[in-house]
Amino acid sequence: LWSRCFLSIYHILCQNTQSESILYNYSTIMPPSLATNKSSNEESSDEASDQQCLTIKGEKYSVLSAGLRCKASPFLADSWVSLCLTLDGRDKVTKVLQYTSRLLAFLSLAGSHEQKRWHQLFSKLSGSRKAFRLGRSFIELQKLRKMSIWIMCLRSLGISNSSSVKSSFSLTKLGQALKIVGLLGFWAGDNTSFLNSAGFLDDYTLGERERAEQRVNRQRHLTTFANRSYFFGAVSGLFANFKSYWDHNTHDLKDAQKRYGEAKTEGEALEAQMHLRTVQKTHFELLLPLIKSCCDVMVFGNNAGVDLFKRVYGRKLHEGVHCAGGLISAATVLYSNYPNAQKK
Repeated sequence: LWSRCFLSIYHILCQNTQSESILYNYSTIMPPSLATNKSSNEESSDEASDQQCLTIKGEKYSVLSAGLRCKASPFLADSWVSLCLTLDGRDKVTKVLQYTSRLLAFLSLAGSHEQKRWHQLFSKLSGSRKAFRLGRSFIELQKLRKMSIWIMCLRSLGISNSSSVKSSFSLTKLGQALKIVGLLGFWAGDNTSFLNSAGFLDDYTLGERERAEQRVNRQRHLTTFANRSYFFGAVSGLFANFKSYWDHNTHDLKDAQKRYGEAKTEGEALEAQMHLRTVQKTHFELLLPLIKSCCDVMVFGNNAGVDLFKRVYGRKLHEGVHCAGGLISAATVLYSNYPNAQKK
């Protein structure tokens, strides 16, 4: 199932790349209409031809390159420092270390000292991230309040007299709202789980052994609730992100490519190309949440309390694939939080 999802996304990207290569030559910004005019005037002087090439010469641009070029160089230490100064950036850097240590523990020899060492690091990093997430439920509540979720529900049910475009837009927003609801439950369960593991919720009138047993039972229920809530939010986010990506692919990106292909003058070509690059950058930014949602559904579908793969296929997801999904999910957020390149 997940292989088909990733292959579908890859197929869409290949279609975009092919359509872009048909619409214009990557080495120049000359649209087909201007290219036709140029071929009819091939007998012009070399000096005029050179001047025209200098005027219209551009760079190779695609959806991927347009998204990556807007970010600062990964070799600049200041950019990484700025990223780590943000709470979300520091959390995702820790997540990369967490899943890297888990992957190394899986690749190490079973029962070896190296496996124990990496597994201990993974466990401690997993617990330390919970402290970063205290109070995130209030942030999700604020997001829900600003989204006017009840109005979106009425539109999605067809009660509101809105056009098909507005209805589609409402369905996307509804999926995003359901994602926030799932995250709200996850943060609540995760924060309570952290307080429980710290002993804050213990009944200190009981003995130490009884308190430890109660703490383990509460931890199991809270972890199950948190994982199921995040899985619900991830599935809702997958629908919303796929809908946004698909709509942008079939409307905005195609329109920008068509506008460039129909440019009649050099000035129109320059303007259309700048617009196309902006649309390509937005398209790449919409692709990243879709990839993250696919990875999150895969990862949390394998966690305790959900066990999607175990229920469907009778076994857990491969540990290497699980770790790769966590690393890719963290990488998408790191890109979003990474500083932009300074405009010259």
